[in-house]
Parts: sequence; C-alpha cells; structure tokens
Amino acid sequence: MRRQRGPAAADDAAVIESSWLEPERFAVLFDRHARHIYRYLARRVGSQVADDLVAETFLAPPAERFKILDGFRLP
Repeated sequence: MRRQRGPAAADDAAVIESSWLEPERFAVLFDRHARHIYRYLARRVGSQVADDLVAETFLAPPAERFKILDGFRLP
C-alpha cells in the first residue's frame, strides 16, 4: 500500500485537525478517499461487503479522531 506524501497528506492532517472544532469537516476525507477505498475492497470482498466496510471505515474515525493524531504525525 502506498503512503500518501506531499501536500495531499499534509492536507488530510489539516482536515483531521480542523474537524476537532468542526466535526462536519471530516466529510472532506470521505469525499476524497471513499471511492478509492471502496474499489480496493470491492476487488477483494465483493461490492456488498465493501459498502459495509467503507461505512465502518468512516464511522469510527469521527469518534476516535482525538486518538488519531495523539502522538502520531502524518508524514
């Protein structure tokens, strides 16, 4: 799996950080990455399961976003 680098990775970190005060900002990450995650998962587990997994991927982080960056810095 390729790790995102450069301005896009920094931008993702900024979106996560801004979502602490404006939770709706987290939707930017969904809009930016859900399609790619879905395609990856659909090839491996089928489209129906991929739908559920993408939803799970983006349901947990808003509740956990304080832990995401706690002591962790994106490259």
